[in-house]
Amino acid sequence: DFEYRAFGSGDVDYLTVFRNIKRHRMDVVLSVSTHFRPPSGSRIEAMDINVANVKALTRQIETEVL
Repeated sequence: DFEYRAFGSGDVDYLTVFRNIKRHRMDVVLSVSTHFRPPSGSRIEAMDINVANVKALTRQIETEVL
């Protein structure tokens, strides 16, 4: 069974993706699409969750020494 998940909570290893972006000093634009729905069903809440998760991953990577 396939189920959409919040950014960073599925099978994709975004920490590694973000680390590689940093390691290779890549300029990127990140677009987050919201297909997953939280229990409330709100697309706005889903996007708020995804943006918070992207920011948390970014902060984590920014503090790491590669």
